[in-house]
Amino acid sequence: MNYFTIGGFGTACKENIPNVRFNLMFQYSPNYRAYEYPEINRNLTKEECQRALAIVKESGLEDVLV
Repeated sequence: MNYFTIGGFGTACKENIPNVRFNLMFQYSPNYRAYEYPEINRNLTKEECQRALAIVKESGLEDVLV
């Protein structure tokens, strides 16, 4: 199952961990040796943050902290 699709994410969470608070944080900052890996040697883009918010909102999870 691909947990990064809207339907799969919400369904998997509700079925497996229905009483858990989900905390979505945008605090990633490349440090230490991240410069060795171009794909993670950057901050999150505005579009990535918006996409993450959309996935959580559409998942139907009820106890979410952003």
